[in-house]
Formats: sequence, structure tokens, C-alpha cells
Amino acid sequence: MPYGMFFFALSVHRAIFAVQLSIQLHDPII
Repeated sequence: MPYGMFFFALSVHRAIFAVQLSIQLHDPII
């Protein structure tokens, strides 16, 4: 697998994780 695709998938995963974390911080009910 090309390194470009790996880093792209990693960045997307980190972005989704950051969004989920921010949602949990802003909304304690979740």
C-alpha cells in the first residue's frame, strides 16, 4: 500500500477521532 494512502487514512482517522472527542467534551450526556 502506498505511503500516501496510509498517511491520508491516518489523518482522516485522527480527524474523526478529534471530532468525536470534541463532541464528547461539549456534550457530557454522550
